[in-house]
Amino acid sequence: MPYASLLNQLIENAGISNKELCDACAEEGIKLTPAYISLLRNPLEQRTASESVSRALARALGEENEQLLVIQAYLDKAPECLRDLKSYFRDYMSSAISAELAEDADDIQRSVLMDDYKKLPFAELFSEFTDTVIGKFVMQLQSNDSADPIKSSMELVNQIESENNIEVRDNAMAPLIVKGSRVLFSRAENMENYKTGDLVCFFRKDESRILVRRLAILETHPVTFAMIPQNPNYQTQQLSASEVVLMGKVKQVTTEF
Repeated sequence: MPYASLLNQLIENAGISNKELCDACAEEGIKLTPAYISLLRNPLEQRTASESVSRALARALGEENEQLLVIQAYLDKAPECLRDLKSYFRDYMSSAISAELAEDADDIQRSVLMDDYKKLPFAELFSEFTDTVIGKFVMQLQSNDSADPIKSSMELVNQIESENNIEVRDNAMAPLIVKGSRVLFSRAENMENYKTGDLVCFFRKDESRILVRRLAILETHPVTFAMIPQNPNYQTQQLSASEVVLMGKVKQVTTEF
């Protein structure tokens, strides 16, 4: 979400005019004009305000995190190669936050929470990640003077990775993947990321468990799948896109003997 869009959203949420916003900023010691606010709000102008103005705007609009617009301004100015990484970082941060906030929830509940966080403006998501995940990590280090920071960092990484790690609950993919194996999957939201033959993690909306099957795309309009087991004792399921949620593609399987 560009700076202009985020600013427009905050102003709409606050329910004030450009003039009222200028008056509120003046109380923060920042003098602005309604015309300047209009320029910032126009996406075609692609303008961002200075750090001090961005903070004043956030405070005047009642935003708890006064850094929100500052972060977005830097994101807008970032090189294209860094902006291209936003999708990866969005997935990573959403996964970390949902794992932290829904520690006792099941895989599906965490997935729903993760999807909700993905919809946030990137700057807001980054701020939430800093407060929720990094903040707790720092507090843990501060509360234990003898803590090994390297070990603690690895524990944090393992916690985040576990969000995309599930236990296989059946033998449908045996002998390739047996019941009790751990599957690490990479999340993929868009259908263009999938192809026939992929090993996928998914769940049916009328069930509460995540399954692993080989995907076959039968039709694209409307999207229809076949979820194919390896084990002949299990049946192939033919499902429409409205019946199933694709979690991601299997990238690693761990089996304990």
